[in-house]
Amino acid sequence: MCVTMTILFHLLIFKVIELLSSLQREHVKIAQQYFQLVGSSASECDTIPGRQCMASCFFLLRQFEDVLIYLSSIKSYFINDDSFNFNFAQVCLLHVSCHKNLRCYA
Repeated sequence: MCVTMTILFHLLIFKVIELLSSLQREHVKIAQQYFQLVGSSASECDTIPGRQCMASCFFLLRQFEDVLIYLSSIKSYFINDDSFNFNFAQVCLLHVSCHKNLRCYA
């Protein structure tokens, strides 16, 4: 009886973890869609916040080359911004060709 309860408990825990993981993926997908909605809107597409939204959208999609394109286009506005530089460096490290050539740091 005790072994059966333990097995059921472990199965329940496994299912709860599986459900939470699924919910997290859904939240990431929703966030990506909202970033894309704002970033691609006519009123925001050519603004700094619009480009940041598109960079975030592509980051969540793991399309790091596209993230670099958007972040590079606004980099001159954030030269002394540590948060921006940290995020830019993360993307550079995640993007294999950028990491090999170290173009991001030039």
